Amino acid sequence: MKLRSITNRLNPSRGASPVEGSEPGDPIPFRHQVDHFYSIQDRGYVIHGWIHDELEQIESVELASDVASSGSLIHRFIKMERPDVEQTLGPKAATKKPFGFVALVPFELIENQAAEKLRLQFTLLDGETVSFPAQDRKPDQDWAHQLAQLIEENPEEITLLQSSLDSDQKLEHLEAFVRIAIDSAYSIAGTHLYCSGWLVDAEESVRSVAIKQGKVRSPDLLSEAARYARPDLEQAFKEHIQGADCSRFGFSSVFPFEVQQGEKAKDLSLIVTVADGKEIEVPLPAIKPCEDTLAMSRGILGEIFFSAPSATARLGVATEAIELAWKNERSLRAHTRVRTESFGPDVPNPEVTVIVPIYGRYDFIEYQM
Repeated sequence: MKLRSITNRLNPSRGASPVEGSEPGDPIPFRHQVDHFYSIQDRGYVIHGWIHDELEQIESVELASDVASSGSLIHRFIKMERPDVEQTLGPKAATKKPFGFVALVPFELIENQAAEKLRLQFTLLDGETVSFPAQDRKPDQDWAHQLAQLIEENPEEITLLQSSLDSDQKLEHLEAFVRIAIDSAYSIAGTHLYCSGWLVDAEESVRSVAIKQGKVRSPDLLSEAARYARPDLEQAFKEHIQGADCSRFGFSSVFPFEVQQGEKAKDLSLIVTVADGKEIEVPLPAIKPCEDTLAMSRGILGEIFFSAPSATARLGVATEAIELAWKNERSLRAHTRVRTESFGPDVPNPEVTVIVPIYGRYDFIEYQM
């Protein structure tokens, strides 16, 4: 497979952060990192990252759950050079270079398993398998820019990845060019919603956007939203937006809305209202409940590219959402009884206490066991 190169515009913290399976003394004979893992509505999961298989021990890489497997994804990889990773690895990358990859895994390959049930599984030449949780990592502005560039450089791949930039949603019959997508959405404390996404409205024909579940409709999520530029969308839709104001394509918003979960849950949709009063209903994927405040906080902050001019506008909304979530968690803790489990006999006067920090990463507990 041809090695494709794209400009390194990654957030340095993604390329240089600690890598799963790469601690000193770790017997796993390779290094890797997943920079982005997210779903495209009605299509599948996009996985983007890098692998350094210095000893050439990896036989296959697959996305798997307890009941399904995608089969080896190596033949699906679009490969690219990763000079940022080479620089981070230093001399370790001298004999065998790391490679970047991106792949789209159709939902049907993994029997429509939810993301939280999936893991990235490596099979080595000796038959050993090594697995890592497939953690949700949403696309940021840098990745969307790179993806647009990758598609431009490799037009034969356009059908593979185009839909992660171009939201092909029931808006084609409007006279004006309108496209909308929600990149991330969290239900917070059962009372509020956080939404981050984008709206390409070339002729400013959209008057409001609301979320609907059953007969209940949210306030206009654009009215109090932070608006900011999305250079990646300027590139992706440049043929349709000539002369349009591109400084407000992105939006982030927190607003009151109670999402029904479980048995009471009904289909969610976006209601786009345009200038002539016409309403267009666009399907919306399920909204995540904020069950892990730390994970949600990291997810929201991870969407922000802090060196971009838009960071200040986005941070205010992100802070509001995070404060709501932590306030709710503190309230729940105040009414929660803590249970302590002890294993083995008590030591009356222990000489040493071992404390293992996991830095909010629950999957680290597996390594300790």
